Amino acid sequence: MWQAYKEKGVQVLGINIQESAVKVKSWIAAKQVTYPVLLDENAAIWVAFHNANWYIPHNVVIDTGMVVRYSNFGYNEAAILSTIQAYLPTGVADNPAVPPRTHAIFRAYPNPFRQSTRIRTVLPRSSEFEIVIFDLQGREIRRFHGNGNAAAPVEFIWDGRSESGSKVPAGMYFAQLRYGTRLLQQKLLILK
Repeated sequence: MWQAYKEKGVQVLGINIQESAVKVKSWIAAKQVTYPVLLDENAAIWVAFHNANWYIPHNVVIDTGMVVRYSNFGYNEAAILSTIQAYLPTGVADNPAVPPRTHAIFRAYPNPFRQSTRIRTVLPRSSEFEIVIFDLQGREIRRFHGNGNAAAPVEFIWDGRSESGSKVPAGMYFAQLRYGTRLLQQKLLILK
């Protein structure tokens, strides 16, 4: 199957968790396998992709954005091919598997929090932005500035302090992301 798609950028990796390197090399030669086969003697890769069901083979299709698009035990050639075909480049766009962003991603974690929270954003295009923290009365508490682009997330850590450095009381706050003419808002909750 992979021979038919390798010219379109499909990469196949075999992962062996049960046999020694000598046995794997012998199997590769006997089957005339031309794709790379990794030895996963500690089963770290295996464990990362599924639960305790130890059924082999386990097939996974990952798109160019590193998103798992298919994961299943056994071998369902039709389902695997259908998934691969759905995410192949068409020549129309550079990367159809990862559609262009039309909006920003704006999250805080953990939330609620006691000590600090990570405020993370990914913008749909390169842009200057600011994140402003307000209390319930609408008073500005803290302001962060940054430059973002669509390729990389930007992260700020808010330690629950005001611009002057004093610790703010527990309660509800709002974080606003402002870029261009857009505004996104998220509630933040500081616990005692």
